[in-house]
Amino acid sequence: MTTKDQERESLVDEFENREAGVADLMELYERIENVYVQASASVPDSEIVYTSDSTNIDGRVDAHMG
Repeated sequence: MTTKDQERESLVDEFENREAGVADLMELYERIENVYVQASASVPDSEIVYTSDSTNIDGRVDAHMG
């Protein structure tokens, strides 16, 4: 076992003792990290889009669309 593996194992043991589910989340992240990075890199840049949180556009001051 390498030093990195030993270090990771000690961290996982500590997390399991302190926080329920933290080790599971770390393992999930390790499994999906490569896929997430590749997917993020493949998303094309796009123009900024502005939206309004107003559903009432009857001309009231608080219905600004921009």
